[in-house]
Amino acid sequence: MVGLYFTPLSVIGCATRGLLALTVVLFSAAGAFVAIGLSLRARRRNDPSSDWWIATAAILTVPLALVLGPLG
Repeated sequence: MVGLYFTPLSVIGCATRGLLALTVVLFSAAGAFVAIGLSLRARRRNDPSSDWWIATAAILTVPLALVLGPLG
């Protein structure tokens, strides 16, 4: 996301850059939902890896937060 933000418009057009950002956000959000599901399943089995899945979901929500927040 930050790389797309700092890419000059002469390299990638505005519409293309927006579509790429939207694609990154959608894939990241989908991955976050999968990670949350895996975390819930691991937590039901008392698996210690559930904390790692929660951390993964938090990291995968960063592009969404960047688009909605400071880079939007």
